[in-house]
Amino acid sequence: MARGWAKGDPGPETGDARLSPVFVLRARGVNLQIAWTASADAMNEERTVTRPGLADTLRQRTRALHAEAEKSGIVSDILRGRASRHACAVYLRNLFAAYQALEAGLNQHRETAGIRRLASFRFQRARALADDLDRLCGEGWAAALPLLPAGEAYGQRVAAVAASDANRLLAHAYTRYLADLNGGAVMRRILAGALATDGASLSFLDFGTDAEAKGLAARYRQAIDEAGGEVADWTPVIDEAAMAFRLNIALSRAVRAMAASAAAGPQIGDGGEGGHGNP
Repeated sequence: MARGWAKGDPGPETGDARLSPVFVLRARGVNLQIAWTASADAMNEERTVTRPGLADTLRQRTRALHAEAEKSGIVSDILRGRASRHACAVYLRNLFAAYQALEAGLNQHRETAGIRRLASFRFQRARALADDLDRLCGEGWAAALPLLPAGEAYGQRVAAVAASDANRLLAHAYTRYLADLNGGAVMRRILAGALATDGASLSFLDFGTDAEAKGLAARYRQAIDEAGGEVADWTPVIDEAAMAFRLNIALSRAVRAMAASAAAGPQIGDGGEGGHGNP
């Protein structure tokens, strides 16, 4: 007997292998296998389309911590135009350790699957931040401005991740660089007011025009998603992103506490309040 469809069955031109139980149940021989294969392929395709990328997953899973970070410590004071020049300088000095460790780790793993896509951007924010601090505070800023325990812990954590589980660097790259790309222009204007300087002295937040920064942020998000495709288990990356936000919050609170207690080293400039409010 010739193989085919029973009378009244939907054929391949009119039937839908994903939706038609008649096609699956009543087709003969090899056609049954084709029906099941088509159905599985369709379901796989739907799962692929609806699954969020790594960047969006990190954003969703750290949303509450992100909001807390913006409302905590010196970051909150900076965004409200209430931070002193000295406090802002100390904050930048303590971020330097994290940028330095992150960029050393990305360079170390520049050929590692999951990291190589991000390493190719070569932002070099640590070098730019060091140059900014030279202009703002003089070449002796590393000794004049305190490295707080919270800032040291942040840098050490990033360095430890680079030495043990390179995939977790994705979380720190997401936390630092996407924040800089998405909010760098606004933060640069506010910090320039607090530090009584022009934007040229904050080159570590310079990513070109607003359009250029927006395009770079989109490409970086895509690179994070592509890197996620090379990482089998996202759970350690998500956990590390939460840790990165907690480290940022701890540092922000530590700088505010230092400023409030006047326990830091010599003040830089007049220590006056910044002149910018929320954008």
